[in-house]
Amino acid sequence: MSNVYPIAVDGANYEVTVSAGVAFTPTTTAAKYITAGSTADGTFATTDLYTFPEDLDVDGDLSVGGTVTATGSITTSTNAIIGNDLIVANDADITGDVDITGDLTVSGSMGIVKTVSWPMGTSASAGHTYTGGYYLFGGSANDFNGAITFGTANGAYAAHFMVVCASGATDTVVTVTGTSILDDGTRTTSDSEELSLIDGSTDVFYETSKKWIGQVSVEKTAGTDRLCNYGFCKYWDHANKDFTVNAFEALWNASKTDAGFDVEILWHKATGWTYHAGAEPDPPVVQSMSGTHSTERSCIGGEPGAFKRTSSGVAIDGSGSEGILFAVTTTTTNVLNYGSIEIWFTD
Repeated sequence: MSNVYPIAVDGANYEVTVSAGVAFTPTTTAAKYITAGSTADGTFATTDLYTFPEDLDVDGDLSVGGTVTATGSITTSTNAIIGNDLIVANDADITGDVDITGDLTVSGSMGIVKTVSWPMGTSASAGHTYTGGYYLFGGSANDFNGAITFGTANGAYAAHFMVVCASGATDTVVTVTGTSILDDGTRTTSDSEELSLIDGSTDVFYETSKKWIGQVSVEKTAGTDRLCNYGFCKYWDHANKDFTVNAFEALWNASKTDAGFDVEILWHKATGWTYHAGAEPDPPVVQSMSGTHSTERSCIGGEPGAFKRTSSGVAIDGSGSEGILFAVTTTTTNVLNYGSIEIWFTD
């Protein structure tokens, strides 16, 4: 059963909702001790010691003149200001600034919001322009019965080779051969990797663990013919680390009016793809301007525009071949004068 206990701080009253008992009375001026998960809607501002054996969830600022000790997690929606030490046995997820006079000890993770940005542009041809990564697809589906080449000699792709399969057999093996490159710079010529297409469903995605530079050869080396969309994929994976996208914003200035203009955040992962026999596959889309703005999605020649979302909350398995990138779609040429895309994330 929850109880609400007021705390007097500098003449103001704040309420702490406690789902279990407390080891103090509202008039206690010594150390405050809360024994269960707690939610504070106001601001703690006191020189007393607070000890939280479980979780502390503060909707606003966390401001404590003394020491905060939590064996659970601390979550605040804005700033954390600690006059002495902050000791957290689990996670500390703080959206705003962290100002600690004493020591910071976190046994779990410290969820500090970070940002990364990329320039956004459009090309001399209508279609997709990518930033934060890219997709480069073959023009039509192929079963690789008879080797094909993909990419251009000496091209600095440093990308995985990927396929999105039509429904079919479960015994197909496709072999990619070329020059591979590791993130540490190790270059291997005449390298190869097999993709075993063992799921017979449609829209199934596979990618090589290796990255390729220059032109690659792709051939079915075992099993039954099976049509696939194919290409190179490169995505931002935070240097192979897990992260959560909290928000993103695109800003631009247009040189032309384009009613078909769109900005999408793409979640590169193994699920959510759509195979197309005669065109590029559709990647997984987290959010799109066309889906959010509806008819008010046009970029207007000579004018600025923006698309922002703060409700992403997408947990990216960057250590497991997932990542993000952005696609800008246009229906005419050279639509933008300039633009940028920024994301806010925690790791």
